[in-house]
Amino acid sequence: MFPRREFLQRSAALIASSTVFNSLYSNDLFAADSLATAKAEMPEISLFTKHFLGLSYDRLAEVVAGLGITGIEAPVRPGGHVEPAAVEEELPKLVEALKKCGVRITMLTSGINSVDKASNTEVVLRTA
Repeated sequence: MFPRREFLQRSAALIASSTVFNSLYSNDLFAADSLATAKAEMPEISLFTKHFLGLSYDRLAEVVAGLGITGIEAPVRPGGHVEPAAVEEELPKLVEALKKCGVRITMLTSGINSVDKASNTEVVLRTA
């Protein structure tokens, strides 16, 4: 067994290397057809971005897009990319930065455990 951080680093390296390998060694005679077919058959992968906390929204989008991933699970919760208290201002900024790189939020993780006003539930859900 190895730590979660090492697992994530190895997973990201594997994804990146397979993308490079495919682009370097694809046969030009059928590359366009096979790539189109592969893209149509591949399931969409969403990356949970908690391990990228601390990156700016623009840098986060660049890193995720660089891995070839088009969707993220965004943590909108205390200690996440977007704090619930600032969700109305910050979530649109995150969405816009991601959009520039062809990435979108496919899932959202929140800290909502109740519907009380202290958890900012209504504002988070309306903004999302």
